[in-house]
Amino acid sequence: MRASTRLFGDWSIATQDQAKTLDEVFRASQLTGIGVDRLQQLVVDFGAPMRLLGFSFEESAALLGKWEKEGVNTETMLSGLKFGVKTLAGEGVKAADMGEALRTKIEAIGASADPVGESIKTFGLRAGPDLAAAILEGRFATDDLVASIARKYGRSAMPMLDLVP
Repeated sequence: MRASTRLFGDWSIATQDQAKTLDEVFRASQLTGIGVDRLQQLVVDFGAPMRLLGFSFEESAALLGKWEKEGVNTETMLSGLKFGVKTLAGEGVKAADMGEALRTKIEAIGASADPVGESIKTFGLRAGPDLAAAILEGRFATDDLVASIARKYGRSAMPMLDLVP
């Protein structure tokens, strides 16, 4: 309960949207294997930089769940993204433009002849190599997972019923 309350406060989830949000957290947990408490903790702990970088709640939950499922060191990745906020701010990127700037950086790193070097410039020495690998391995690709997490529930009163084939 405490983790849910923190989640709602951190992401400014309106009361009328809280049940839907809990369903999304549960669905992300089921689809990725990350525990509900762990996912809520990560989404809260790294909510500010995720929002600054243009990630929605659903995108953040999907990304964090996917990384956990794939064995990615989530703390290293998120520390690197926090460093990326600092880098973008140092380059004069306004908060409202950070999401688009990050996407541009990720695309450039993926197309670079030196992706690790470019990633280190953006995300720092500690996380840069891991983020370069994640970019090159497609670990930021979450569109299908986001769609599955955010989809509306049909007649099923319990989200878990939607997971049964």
